[in-house]
Order: sequence, then C-alpha cells, then structure tokens
Amino acid sequence: MPTTTERRSRDLSTTFAALSDPTRRVILERLSRGEATPGELARPLRISWPAVTKHLRVLERAGLLQRRRKGRNHVLTLEPAPMRDADSWIAAYRRFWEGSLDALADYLERGISKDARPGPPKAKTDRSKYAANSRQDLFNNKPDTPMSEQSSNEMDTTPGIVSWNELMTRDAPTSAKFYTALFGWTREEMDMGGSTYSMFKIGGRPVGGMFALPPEAESMPVMWMAYVTVENLESSVAQAVELGAQIHKEITTIPMGRFAIIADPQGAVIGLWQFAK
Repeated sequence: MPTTTERRSRDLSTTFAALSDPTRRVILERLSRGEATPGELARPLRISWPAVTKHLRVLERAGLLQRRRKGRNHVLTLEPAPMRDADSWIAAYRRFWEGSLDALADYLERGISKDARPGPPKAKTDRSKYAANSRQDLFNNKPDTPMSEQSSNEMDTTPGIVSWNELMTRDAPTSAKFYTALFGWTREEMDMGGSTYSMFKIGGRPVGGMFALPPEAESMPVMWMAYVTVENLESSVAQAVELGAQIHKEITTIPMGRFAIIADPQGAVIGLWQFAK
C-alpha cells in the first residue's frame, strides 16, 4: 500500500503532467473565468473533437476539473486544489533553490583567495565583482588561485554542458556516507542560516552540492538537480515552453548568473543556467 509521501508524489506527478501540455493550460485558463461546456471549450481550439475529449479526460483524471450535468448539457468547472498543492511544493523548493545557490556563492567568495579563512559570509554587495571568475575557479580546478591571476577566456561557458549538480536528500549524513565511499568525494559543510549546505569535492575541486529537505517538504522526491548552461536564458525558457515544458521557477538573478527551473513534458525537472557576464 502506498505511503502518504508516495501518494503525494504520485499526485504531483499527475498534476504536472497534465499541466505540461499547452492546450490543457488554455482549457484551464478559460475555466478560471467560469464554467463552460465541452463544446464551448473546444470552439477556440484548432484541434479535432476526439483530441479535445482526450485532453479533458487527462484533466479530469488529474482532478483539475469537475464535470456535472446542467439540464441536458455537461458543464465543466475548475478544481484548484491540485494546483494549490503543486504551488506549495514549488514554494518549498524555491526556498532551497535560492538558499543553496547563495550558499555556493558564499563559499566561492570565502574560498577563492589564498588568504581566505573560515568565518561568516562577507557582505553580498560586492558579489557581482567576482561572479564570473568565481565560477571559473570552480570549473577549472583552481580553488586557491586569486581572481587577478585568472583569465576570463579560460572559463568554460559552453552552452549545453551540465554546469552544476545538487542533491536534495532527507538524510544528509547517510547520503554523504554513500557518495564519499562510492566516489572518494570529501564533504565540506557550510551554514545556510538554520540549515546546512554541503559541498562535495574531489582533489579540492567542488563537484556538487547537497542539502537536506525540511519536514514540510515531505512530498518532494529525493533527487539530484542538474543545471545546464545556456547562452540566452530567456530564449531557452521560451523554447522549452513551446516544446511542452512547465516552468517551476521563473528566471532568477543571483550574483553568479541567472537560472530558471523547468519540467520537461514528462515531468522531469532540470535547471537552466546562464553565466554572469
């Protein structure tokens, strides 16, 4: 019998899969303005009637709309509960997407110089000055080289490469034990202000991050999040939506660059990353 967490995860997957199709999103947008018959929903859509009924069945199975009789007609209304659950799930993730990337920036700011020493994070007002070079240090295995000695053209900003990986787990010590034993990684912990962000390294080079999911995020799956470099974030997000992706996190700017989180048409989540210029 599925656990509560498994049921919630399954329900969220069904919701995001239903929302991934642009035609279904058009139907829900229309129902957000009031009830409608299937015929009224089909009228502005340039697809066949069997295709319309198929979309409606998907939305009904996901619990996103309700059907009732009104006289001789079937009337459909929007059911917002599944979208509220999805929004709560995304809100819980948002806190950690932003916090973990801030923790990574703090780490790079403190560790980029030979004279850096452990201590509280420095003021964030100057991060824009080191953003590009700090990413360069991260990906060129030069954690102890001052920024002034780095050449900006050494930074690999090739579009399409995976530029960062991050593990979201429920049991950080157990996960750390597994990955350090499997890959020979070391683990460095950083205070995120109420929680801990871990940096995995090999040979002194950061290879990924990890943080523990909070109790209120019990419906989130344990997973690795990959961030892929893109040349133009706005264009990539727009293209992803045209291809059927769902935006989980709108474009967000941090000192190191900008990112967005999307789900592909089957619900797989991935981050898009554009380096700071």
